[in-house]
Amino acid sequence: MLVLIVGYGVTALACTSILVGKDASVDGSTMVTHTCDGSYDARLQVIAGGVHEEGETVSIYKGLCQATVPGRTVSYVGEIPQVPETYTYFHIGYPFMNEHQVIIGETTWSGERALRNSQGWMTIEQLQVLGLQRGTTAREVIQIMGELAEKYGYGDGGEGLTVIDGDEAWLFEVCGPGPFWSPGSEEPGAVWV
Repeated sequence: MLVLIVGYGVTALACTSILVGKDASVDGSTMVTHTCDGSYDARLQVIAGGVHEEGETVSIYKGLCQATVPGRTVSYVGEIPQVPETYTYFHIGYPFMNEHQVIIGETTWSGERALRNSQGWMTIEQLQVLGLQRGTTAREVIQIMGELAEKYGYGDGGEGLTVIDGDEAWLFEVCGPGPFWSPGSEEPGAVWV
């Protein structure tokens, strides 16, 4: 009985994401939904986009999704170059939509512990922030997130993001490259598909 209770408790904290492409919907719409199961920052904030000066940087943090959870901390990692223009997006535990109606759902699949990279700067929620701020289509957001994870390293468990816009529906999966990656190495800092 104890095994069943513990097993149920673990699965109850597993986010679920559902993705529907144009050919699977009656009216040709793309759709995504997800549950955010567990303890996460539940504040819904609208983060305004803007125009940025050359040489500006953006701060990178780990733990953004649990910013208001007692006992959890958000830690500063470093700075990366800012892009000339960013877009407004909805921020919550896992950021989910920008002004161009690119929408993201999230689900954790964790993956092999050996693929976790403690040196990687990017977590899934940080990639979502940067992707939504910088991309206007689902395809572009995925490209941005993948390139950032490769360049700065992915330091989180395995994740799947369902990403849509009005035309396309995508599944983006990412995990770390293992314990031997380090910033500045020639190897990619993440494996993504």
